[in-house]
Amino acid sequence: LLFLSLLLIAGYTTSAQVSLGVQGGVVLSNASADQSDFTFESKPKSRFSWQAGLMADVPFGEGGFRLLPELKFVSKGFKASEDVAGLGSVTGNVGLSYIELPVNLGYALDLGGAQLVLGAGPYLGFGLSGKAKYDVTIAGAGSQSVEEDIEFGSGEDQLKAFDYGANVMAGILFENGFM
Repeated sequence: LLFLSLLLIAGYTTSAQVSLGVQGGVVLSNASADQSDFTFESKPKSRFSWQAGLMADVPFGEGGFRLLPELKFVSKGFKASEDVAGLGSVTGNVGLSYIELPVNLGYALDLGGAQLVLGAGPYLGFGLSGKAKYDVTIAGAGSQSVEEDIEFGSGEDQLKAFDYGANVMAGILFENGFM
């Protein structure tokens, strides 16, 4: 996918103005797993985080189509909490760090002096590190905080290192090239 992106960028540089830049934004992530993977009945909840990286903007010919590949660092994760009747509660926050390569196909709509750029496409990601923090409260006995590192791999207590999916993007491209 990376090779294909670079090949497309190289092929279109002769007929289009390629722009390179930095990007950043917010991430709303969650986790999915078999219910048997959880000790409690509650399901994970979404977590807001951030992303930052490099991007390219490669216009296709005369129309508004463009290729928008990126290479970025993304912070993901999820939250979970469970009240155990009469015993206490567990609240957790899991943070995961990934390197991702999204390749979006976009279209720019003229707004008169600026362009609205909308795009979507697939991404591949690779897990770098993770940390889980839990607060356990036991009725009548107080509370305790637990923190542990998350490992990526193929073992039973490890998360899969590779991530994939789809993403959408939107931006305003100004006449000075700032998006």
